[in-house]
Amino acid sequence: MPYSLLQVAEAFVRTGELTDALEILHQQLTAVPDDDEARRLRAAVRLRLAGDEHLRAALSDLDALAAPTADDYVQRSIICQRLTDLPAALAAMQQAHRQQPDDDRITARLLDLLLLTGDRRAAYDLLKALPASWRWLERAGDLARDEGDDVAAIDVYTAALEHLDERMDTGGSAFAAALKTALLAKRAGARLAAGQPEQAEADYRLLEQRMPSDAAYPFCRGLARAQQGDIAGALALCRAALARVNQTLRLELLAALDTAAYAELREGLKSET
Repeated sequence: MPYSLLQVAEAFVRTGELTDALEILHQQLTAVPDDDEARRLRAAVRLRLAGDEHLRAALSDLDALAAPTADDYVQRSIICQRLTDLPAALAAMQQAHRQQPDDDRITARLLDLLLLTGDRRAAYDLLKALPASWRWLERAGDLARDEGDDVAAIDVYTAALEHLDERMDTGGSAFAAALKTALLAKRAGARLAAGQPEQAEADYRLLEQRMPSDAAYPFCRGLARAQQGDIAGALALCRAALARVNQTLRLELLAALDTAAYAELREGLKSET
């Protein structure tokens, strides 16, 4: 039984022979101009080829579709972003989201584009409208943190941690445990920034138990001790942590001391080197 031109093109795509696939799709669409399946595949092939001319040709293919789907708008958004047209990329994702508002993949990309285009208010409104889940709560916490509202970030990260514990086996699943560790680290950082050193230290102790090889956590616990006025304890923690790291990480950790709040700790560490 002979293969159709579309099947041949799909075979070329699977083997990475994109130029050959493109030629076959040209033939198919010359013969059957209203073959939207072939047009979608040609747009996808063009997206994988180097050069803006292929990207613009892919947009032309998407323009010609009779009834664009949410996935078509996602592909359009990716193409427009590669062409550095962020407003068009955002508009395409808004169309995709209107068609499939419950698709997490689409929602996440829309959120990313809202932030890339600087529309933080729309990003915040989108997050508020979403059902509560650890994934969206984490993004809301990130947004609050980036806006300098560390207290709000703490509350949202805490809600995210609670939701994650309810929905996933954070004690038995390595994947879920890694998600929890990342959330704990974000909450600990927000607590430190918000001037809640006792709570921050408690989070950093949990993180040390989960990741004993990571010297950043005892160093940050030293910062929490410094905020509580225990400079001797802070020096001991920070000194021990710095002794375990390479020069690159050492410089990153020491950069956290470049504020007035850690002046005494910074001077103490300098006097020992």
